[in-house]
Amino acid sequence: MITAESVNKAFQAMDALTSEQLAQSYDRFFQAQPHVLQFLVGISGNIDRIHELVMHLSFLIFKAYEAEYPGEAVTVKREDFEAVWNQARSWIAQFFSPHTADDLVETEPIK
Repeated sequence: MITAESVNKAFQAMDALTSEQLAQSYDRFFQAQPHVLQFLVGISGNIDRIHELVMHLSFLIFKAYEAEYPGEAVTVKREDFEAVWNQARSWIAQFFSPHTADDLVETEPIK
């Protein structure tokens, strides 16, 4: 789990970067996580502002994970990413379908 402390560390680390350092960090992140980049480009399309925001937030999550688990970052496999994405799409579809509170089933978090 990523803690609030790790998120704060990630924010501080990102705030301390120059534009050039941030660009280099993005490059390193997307080289380590190529499937994440492919996914982000796909969902944000050609809308530059959304694309930039999604990339920034994804990088923040990556930095928070690195702060929480130093030296343990792993590359996400395409098949794992697709499985989680399909699970998320299913959840989103359920979220927007008409349900009562009694119809909803609580699920386990993704690990």
